[in-house]
Amino acid sequence: QTCNCGHRLPPAGDTGRMWPVIAPLLANPDLAPQPEHIAAAAAHFREMAQLRRSSPLFRLRTAEEVQARLSFLNTGPEQIPGVIVMSLSDTVGDNLDPAADRLVVIFNAGAEELTFPVAEWVGRPMALHPVLAASAYPLVREAAWNEATGVFSVPARTTAVFVQPEGNEPAE
Repeated sequence: QTCNCGHRLPPAGDTGRMWPVIAPLLANPDLAPQPEHIAAAAAHFREMAQLRRSSPLFRLRTAEEVQARLSFLNTGPEQIPGVIVMSLSDTVGDNLDPAADRLVVIFNAGAEELTFPVAEWVGRPMALHPVLAASAYPLVREAAWNEATGVFSVPARTTAVFVQPEGNEPAE
């Protein structure tokens, strides 16, 4: 029903100069987390932990594994600010996840829905991760992949994870 969030000012160290701004905010009862906020945060944490456990690709053990399997798609001069698109491939080295060829994680910190095309992936089946497809957070359930056009759509201020099922990576 309650938490200890905001019951006192943070240590003076780096934030002491901000105490005049922080103190009135902490004193405002309208800004205190309500039971439904606490429950939503707990549900989100459980979902993120379940996502992490769902695939060994989220728990790579060495720098070499990360370098071999992780790539970023929203890079270079045309990158979209506030967006991170990362791909974790299970088509190099040992097959770590028998259910997936690839996981795609998209962080959309923007205030607008994101549409992100990946032309070279047109025709590949992908779906929103089952944990997120059943999420307690309704907005993430709107995230989608369009196989025919090769476009991801992710709502504003949302992180989505997509799964490309095992056996759907084209031969190189």
